[in-house]
Amino acid sequence: MITNPIADLTNAMVTMLKKEEGVILIGGIYDDLKAGEHNPTIGIGINLKSNPAYVALVLQELGVFAASDATVTGAETEAQRNARYNAIVGRFTELIDGASLNRLATNAPGTSVSEINLQNALNLELDIYIPGGTFTLNDPHDVNVLRGVIDGFNIGTDMNGAATTNRKFLVCMMIRAMSRQTKRSRCTACSNYTALPS
Repeated sequence: MITNPIADLTNAMVTMLKKEEGVILIGGIYDDLKAGEHNPTIGIGINLKSNPAYVALVLQELGVFAASDATVTGAETEAQRNARYNAIVGRFTELIDGASLNRLATNAPGTSVSEINLQNALNLELDIYIPGGTFTLNDPHDVNVLRGVIDGFNIGTDMNGAATTNRKFLVCMMIRAMSRQTKRSRCTACSNYTALPS
């Protein structure tokens, strides 16, 4: 019985993505090789490369913006706050996008030197805001971030995730996952999302 269609869809997507992506128990950064590329990823398949909005969502879950807010003295306009948030996200995104991950498919996620180096660099940057913290997402934080991706989110005015777009994208991923399970070559419903792996 469907009680809340949106919540039920979100729960179904979380369950499907956990199964499709596999729950990475290390919590930290790993090199996602599923797309044939080296993608810095965290949590339940949240690819961070060239995706500052998702980086912002992870930083929000880690408490970085709240910690930065606590250091502000005096009045701050919305524009000043957004510039501060963008600068924070920019530093993390630069580290992520500048990393050259090279994990082999035969190695466990998070064990290559390149992944460890990126993890250490992100931990050092995080330490500025959360002393002793680590750039990791464990349950329930990984699920919270995934729910933000699915349902949409708003961090300032510049870092938003549109719920409708994300739901279409993830429904498309669900269809692809099901098509793989039924041995179909591809899902024709995905034709508008050419960036998705086949």
